[in-house]
Amino acid sequence: MGHRLVTAKNNRLELKPTVHPTCLGKSEDLRPSVATMKNKLLHHTACIASLLLVTVFATNTNAQTVPKAETRSGFALGVEGGTTGLGPVLIYTASPQVSFALSYGVLGYDYNNVKGYKSRYDYDVDMSNLAAVVNWHPMSGHFHLTAGAILFDHKYDVTARPRNGKSFEIGDHNYDNSQISSVTGKIDTGSKLAPYIGAGWTWNFGHSGFSLITNVGLMFTRGYDTKLTATGPVANDPVFLADLQKEREDLNDAMKVFPVIKAGVVYRF
Repeated sequence: MGHRLVTAKNNRLELKPTVHPTCLGKSEDLRPSVATMKNKLLHHTACIASLLLVTVFATNTNAQTVPKAETRSGFALGVEGGTTGLGPVLIYTASPQVSFALSYGVLGYDYNNVKGYKSRYDYDVDMSNLAAVVNWHPMSGHFHLTAGAILFDHKYDVTARPRNGKSFEIGDHNYDNSQISSVTGKIDTGSKLAPYIGAGWTWNFGHSGFSLITNVGLMFTRGYDTKLTATGPVANDPVFLADLQKEREDLNDAMKVFPVIKAGVVYRF
């Protein structure tokens, strides 16, 4: 509202109020802007509230539907036995694809006068094998490929005596009990290191609890140093000695590869 100067009839000055158009009636020009701001504020508040509700709902839903990850140790302890002996095994699972195993096996037996098809045998065997290997699970599953090394110490003392009417082949010739009374073979490897490759299967792999394990493979010993001696009428015959030497070489070549077959049970903590 303002004032304007006007002249009255008796030469008196009068001031008359002037009303601005925006002040006529209600503030119609101001109301739309205030209403707009109010609507925008309510709209934004509603959006924020909706997002918060969605977030809380999603969080609660995930907490109910997604199971809690299983807490388990990577270590498993057990026992296994086979051609490398009987003993403990420790396994550490580093990832779904890789695990490490450390095992120790001993095997010893002593049998006398064991009846065979052509001979009777006396056995005295004593061996120990310490293996450290890496297992690769290519499909993150039960099957695995294995590579590593085995520290072995093998001792063998075997004597064969031909039965009556029977003969056995030594080198390139056959000999019966009228020619040979006995043949004795002795092996003492001492402690040696051999590479190892193989494959296996682990039941219940990657889970806590008991699991069965199997492994088959080859240990490359690079051959044994076999000593052969004989008793009998032809024990010092040059032909027989040549045959005995050939038999020794054949045995050493055959033992360059030692078969490993073992199975066991472990418990993963």
